[in-house]
Amino acid sequence: PVSKEMVNHIKCDVSVVPRIGALREMNLEFFPVDSQVFITDHENAMEELCGQSAEDSRKFDTCLQTMATRIATVFASLKELPFVRYRAARDPDTAHDRELVPSKLASAIWD
Repeated sequence: PVSKEMVNHIKCDVSVVPRIGALREMNLEFFPVDSQVFITDHENAMEELCGQSAEDSRKFDTCLQTMATRIATVFASLKELPFVRYRAARDPDTAHDRELVPSKLASAIWD
């Protein structure tokens, strides 16, 4: 998120204001690559979710929440509520955290 100080600084710059329709419409949680692709600029997500030290790590939960927030932001920005299918995880009682990423991510998005 952009701090209020930064937003106020942008609002005060007369050269920028005409180029921006409304600051509340700007969304910096994701970056569109083209009309059907976006990235969330989370370079270490794979390592934090699937790496050797991912199990029982606070980084795992933080990464999952960050990804869920960013994906939910994409949905809100597009004013869409898409149907997303995830591969079914194995039995949650015996599965590793990394095997439950799709289920946990889906749950975090809709919470």
